[in-house]
Amino acid sequence: MGYSEIARHSDTGKRTYRFDTRIDGKRHQKRVKCWPSEVKALFRSWEMGLEASAKRAREPMLFENLDRFLDHVKETRSAQTSGHYKTVVESLIKQFFHDMPLREIRRKHIEEFLKWRRTQCLWTTRKKPERVSASTLNHSLNVLSSFFNWAIVQEHLEANPCFKLRTRENNYREIRLTMDQIRELLDKTAAYDRRLNRLIQIALGTGLRFGEIMNLTWDEVDFERNIVFLSRQKTKSKRARVVPLIGPIRDLFLEMMRESGTRERVFASSYQALQLSWKRFRPALSFETAHDGPLRLHDLRHCCAQFLLDRGVPMEDIQVVLGHQDLTTTQRRYAPLARPDLAEKMERLTDLIPFRRADGEDLVN
Repeated sequence: MGYSEIARHSDTGKRTYRFDTRIDGKRHQKRVKCWPSEVKALFRSWEMGLEASAKRAREPMLFENLDRFLDHVKETRSAQTSGHYKTVVESLIKQFFHDMPLREIRRKHIEEFLKWRRTQCLWTTRKKPERVSASTLNHSLNVLSSFFNWAIVQEHLEANPCFKLRTRENNYREIRLTMDQIRELLDKTAAYDRRLNRLIQIALGTGLRFGEIMNLTWDEVDFERNIVFLSRQKTKSKRARVVPLIGPIRDLFLEMMRESGTRERVFASSYQALQLSWKRFRPALSFETAHDGPLRLHDLRHCCAQFLLDRGVPMEDIQVVLGHQDLTTTQRRYAPLARPDLAEKMERLTDLIPFRRADGEDLVN
């Protein structure tokens, strides 16, 4: 292998050479007409170009592995999660990145993607472009981070370039509905949309997330043990969870099961259909806006937790019901909110401190 002279050109003094080399078991040949003094450099340049091309062909490429990753997600995650990942990959990641070797992706590429993602709104119903929320931005980042973690397991990468790039979220909303507001919510939804009413009752009675309820199947509802069992593929924390069924919610599930026939899922309606029904219904409420923003279906989960806290249920038990991975998450969300039982405990201060009026009269009877 190398180069060999195959012809001489007396009119110009140049010669024709055959370049011949083998790379990765594949033979490459080429004819070149040049001066004898140039042939060595030209051959080496040609051979180095072939070696670089072969090396790139051996490198794991971004798009090919994104497709493999989506196949992996489809096999291991829920249908909703798989659909979400596919949307982010096809509509965002592949639109921003060009097909490149995985090992060439750097942290700066992810930062540029996040900057671009802030202006990309996927909802076509919006009249004008908006900056997406920090939560939405982090959802897209989570998909990318999951992909790179998978690539590390496949030994295509050594480090995740998404490490510690999450945007700080301001998602700790203060939601506290009164019992009169709960009654208004249930009465008005019962007259407006029975599907929505049932969804709200289940959220209030179980603390399940909206997505968890919509993905619930009948084989996950155990009427003998009065529990709902969620597998790790269906929870945000990726940990299996058991939620007890109180009597009214158990009866509601039984009623729904009798009406479902052979349907596998508890709710036949789509996620989008019930979200749209909720948004159209919400203006009918006297409390459409809850403290720091429009009332959301997810807020009913917080109401469930707050009602449990008000009735003296320990924070550790609330953590189990909600499925928080860490107790500090539960404490951070609910511990600062006032609880009725604290008033009785605070009364003990009257036995210790001699509170008095300005005239010296005791304030404690």
